[in-house]
Amino acid sequence: PMLCDERKVPFAYVKSRAELGKRVGIASAASISITDFGKSEDLYKKITEEISTIKK
Repeated sequence: PMLCDERKVPFAYVKSRAELGKRVGIASAASISITDFGKSEDLYKKITEEISTIKK
């Protein structure tokens, strides 16, 4: 999280690694990185704005 803050990379915590893995289609994941938003660019912007609001 500190490195993400330094580099202005949005991040969020989830309830469990299993939940995160389920969302990306694998058994378990410690972290994910989205590199191509496809048609979801607007959704990405909305989510990062929400994360920024929550962190304040």
